[in-house]
Amino acid sequence: MIKTNELKGIIAKNGLTQKQVAERIGIAPKTFYEKMKKGVFGSDEIQKMIEILNINNPCEIFLLKSNLKSYFNKKGGQTKCPERRTMISPTF
Repeated sequence: MIKTNELKGIIAKNGLTQKQVAERIGIAPKTFYEKMKKGVFGSDEIQKMIEILNINNPCEIFLLKSNLKSYFNKKGGQTKCPERRTMISPTF
């Protein structure tokens, strides 16, 4: 599961609503609310949110292997957590 409370805070800091974020990542608001409740988003949705919301510390919010598998693969098997300045190499 993702840290939904932190994600909600970032959405608010960006002056957006959850409905607006849902529309920008290409899903219905109802689906977005359900995913927030479960704390589970697809890797493509996560990538879009990182970009739309200018999330500098995605590892702090989306650090589950199941959510980030595709994200890590798109980044050549590694990604950097800017806040911690450490490299993360997933093992799947």
